[in-house]
Formats: sequence, C-alpha cells, structure tokens
Amino acid sequence: MKKNPNIFESRSWSTELVRLWWLLLLALLFLIMFSSTGYGQASISGYAWMDVNKDGLRGESERGFSGVRVQLFRQVAGTSYEALTSLRTQSDGSFLFLVSGSLLPESFYLQFEKVPGMYFSLPRTGGDNLSDSEVDTSSGRTPIFNLVSQDNATGWNAGYMSSPLVVPEIKPAANLVLNVAVSNDSAHVGEYVDFTIDVTNSGPDASLSPHLVMQLAPNLLFVSATPLPAAPDGNPLEWALETLVMNEMRRVTVRTLVIDEGEATGTIYLLTTTEETDQADNSYQYLLHDGVPVELTEFIAHFNGRGILLRWVTASETENFGFQLFRAEAADGYYEKITPAIIEGAGTSASEHQYEYLDADVAAGTTYYYKLMDVDYSGQMAWHGPVTAVANQPAAYALAQNYPNPFNSQTRIRFTVGEPAHAELTIYNQLGQKVRSLFAQEWPAGQHEVVWDGTDEFNLPVASGLYIYLFRAGDYYEKKIMNLIK
Repeated sequence: MKKNPNIFESRSWSTELVRLWWLLLLALLFLIMFSSTGYGQASISGYAWMDVNKDGLRGESERGFSGVRVQLFRQVAGTSYEALTSLRTQSDGSFLFLVSGSLLPESFYLQFEKVPGMYFSLPRTGGDNLSDSEVDTSSGRTPIFNLVSQDNATGWNAGYMSSPLVVPEIKPAANLVLNVAVSNDSAHVGEYVDFTIDVTNSGPDASLSPHLVMQLAPNLLFVSATPLPAAPDGNPLEWALETLVMNEMRRVTVRTLVIDEGEATGTIYLLTTTEETDQADNSYQYLLHDGVPVELTEFIAHFNGRGILLRWVTASETENFGFQLFRAEAADGYYEKITPAIIEGAGTSASEHQYEYLDADVAAGTTYYYKLMDVDYSGQMAWHGPVTAVANQPAAYALAQNYPNPFNSQTRIRFTVGEPAHAELTIYNQLGQKVRSLFAQEWPAGQHEVVWDGTDEFNLPVASGLYIYLFRAGDYYEKKIMNLIK
C-alpha cells in the first residue's frame, strides 16, 4: 500500500506549533516573574513535627508531622483577616507558601490544624527560629507578621505532642531574709541571753503566713518573748507570722536564761508556704561559748631551789583576758595577790596553753597555798585551787616517778639538781637498747621537768611496753620504770 505523504507533513507541522506554543508560554512566565516587582513572590515556610520530649524545640531524632493542614490569613482591614489559601505539610513535615508581590505589603498569620488527640507544644519564641515552636497552644495560630516585598522570607513552626504538657502551678515567689542579733556570745550560768530576730521579705511577691522556729539549747531556759510563741513550754519555740509583703519586716524578741555550763548551740529558721527564691538566708545557728572562760587541766606548785614554781595548763580558753595569782600561809587564810601585773591569757582558743610563774619571795621551811584567778573580757572571774608547796632546800640529786604512769601520748619526768651540773636523761627498752636521749646539758640547781612523747631518736612512735629512764649527774645516777600503753 502506498502511504499518503500529506498526512505526515500535517503531523509534523502540528508538532512544531505545539513546541512554539510552549516556548512562548515559558517566555511569558519569565517576563511576569522577573520583569517587574509587581509579579515577584515572598515566601513563608516552616515545619510541623512530633515534639517527643515536649521541649518546644525540634530535635534531630524527632520526625516531621505530614498531612497537617496549614492556612494562610491576610489582613483585610483593621483587625479583620481572611483566609487566603491553605496546604498540607509534606512527608518531612515541611510546607511553603508563595505570596504574590501584588498582595504586598500586608500583615499575615498562619493557623495550624488542631489534630484530634494531639496538643501543641509551648511556644519557644525568641529562640532558634528554624526549630522552635511558635504557635498559640489553644488556637494553633502564629503571631501576626508583615511581608513588605517579594524579597521577604519568613519561617514559622509548630510542635505537636501526643499528651498535654503538665505545667506546674506558679506559686507566689518571695525571698525571706532572717537576721539574728544576740546580746552576748558567752553563756555564763545565771545570765540572761536576749535574741532579736528580724524577718524581712525582699520580694517580689508577698510571703504568705511564714513560720519562725527557734531550737533552744539544753542549757537555755525560755523566759519571755514578744510576741509569745504558740507553745511557750515547748521546744522548739514556734511563731506563725503574718503575711509579709515586699520590703516588710516582722520582729520577734526572745529572752533566755543560762541554767548550766557548757556551750549553747541551737538553730533559728523559717518555714515558708510561699515559693522561696533563696533559702540560704532562711536559717541561723547560734553558738554561746562555755560559761567557764578557762578549761584548766593542771595547776601545780613545787619548790625548785630558787623559789616555788607555779605551773598551770589550759585545754581551751574563751575570751580570757588573763590570770592573777594569790598566796596564803593557810588553806582558809587571807590570800594576797603576788603577781604585779595580770598574766596575759590566750583570748579565745581551743588549743592547749601552758603558763608558769616563779614565786621567789619565800622563806625556807614555810608551807604556802596558792589560788589562781582567771578574768574574761567582761570582767567575770573564776577561781582555781588552792595548791600547796613547801619552800625546802633541794636534795642533792633526785629522780621522781614519771606522771602520769601508765601513760598514752606523753608523760612528765621531774628531777632535782643540787648544784649547777651537767646532767643526762636517757630512755632504754627492756632489752637495754637506747631508745631516746631526752637531754645531755648543763642545769642550774633546783627542780626541773621534761616531757617524753613516746617517740625514739627519729621521732617515730615506739611500741607499748615497759621502758627504763636513767638519770645521771656527775657520780649520781638513778633509774626508774615507766609503762607506755596505746
């Protein structure tokens, strides 16, 4: 069969016309898009996603929420807006609106679909605009935004949660400050100690019905208070204070009586019913020092050849101004002060202090009695003693038994030198091996004392057991046994 050439020519001509038509259409679209600003397009993009951790920020592992309907609203007049168009989010949760330049400038907002069983995340506006949720949790609307020209681009996002976020109730927040003034910081028996307690609210909100609590130390007795506590016979004492607004203050004054010696320690604190912004200043711990200014562990007297040496040791001192010594020739006789000036104390100290005073104005063969008085900064005085000693001429040489014996950490060894001489005192173990040389030196005539701390020549502690100490002075020597127990 012979083909008709006219048919093929007609089809070829039709194809060329279609191609020409499409080229003209594309050229027209190009001219519309780029030839004038009136045909430009502004863009509005964003995401909807499943906010798994409910923080309002899209995490890398949180998937997009596809198929969510998003509407674009445009301002008509005043507060009136009309729905301009709508679309649904893509598989990754993204969307894109293109707004013709002919509709600009104008105000817009987006409204995300409220999906049944789903809830909007709390807005995180002001954060990362590329990943934070920015819609109202009840309506799904974004804030109103402006597009001025086709060059504008903006982004808005919405987080969806499978369950609502439980937001804790916001309580009023206040900041109570506790200030306590104590009349004195020592606890002498029979003295009053007054507490002035101020409670101030630095805001910003009112503090609703706070409670003040004061824990009394065992050696303090409650006397009075203004206002009275809820249970005056109880411990702790409690006050229900009235509500304090910002910068308002409540004052409570308490009087106590010291009924026993020893340090008085207790706590004053606040219990609040309102959210407290800073609890570091809601409590105060008071400490009243021991009513005895000086804790004396030793007070002795002995004749040393030049006079009677008085020695005393304190384990601790509280506001101790100093000491005075008094002497009598009978235990119940008249005690006369023998120190020309006060012997300065250590003030307040928790460590051991040793003191000595030589009474050289003594008569041979006379027995003397001594009392020690300590005085604190407030003028309170306490007496110690009496101790006694006889003003005898010293023996030629003598070695006394150590004291204490047995001993744990250290012991004292006394010895007598009849006249100035070279003397030695050495410690040996039970095998006769030398452990420590305590001294090898010249000594004046009189009684002396040294301390051994239970260590060897290398200052290393020695083992428990019996030890021999040997005293030599010229041709005289004497030894005794002591017992170290650990």
